[in-house]
Amino acid sequence: MSEQELSDVQRADLYLSRARRLQAVVDGLRRESTRNLETAELAVGAGVALEAANARLVLALEEAQGLAKARLEIIQDSRKCRADGCKTMVVLHIPGRGVRCFYCNCSLCPEHAEAHFHECHRAILGETV
Repeated sequence: MSEQELSDVQRADLYLSRARRLQAVVDGLRRESTRNLETAELAVGAGVALEAANARLVLALEEAQGLAKARLEIIQDSRKCRADGCKTMVVLHIPGRGVRCFYCNCSLCPEHAEAHFHECHRAILGETV
């Protein structure tokens, strides 16, 4: 039966039924759109949280690298001969290579150790060097 053969009431029912189906489709699309929007908002929130966590990790890494560098400098500094003008790096953990002062516990190369011991000893006794 074509639309022309339907009565006004039947035609109105047909249009109403089509309108309800279209409204159901629109409502479904609206729900899907809302879900997509919520998902996008969650993704943006997660992205922001991820960026913040990444920034904290970068700062922690930079701090750790700075501390490691400072520790290395301290270690390297502790291996320098304390005698004036000496550039020798003392390797204290190898026997016979480096010497520690009995009095001030500083690192010395064997070449300068004896003179330094005497200076420290005199300083402790209050003698002028």
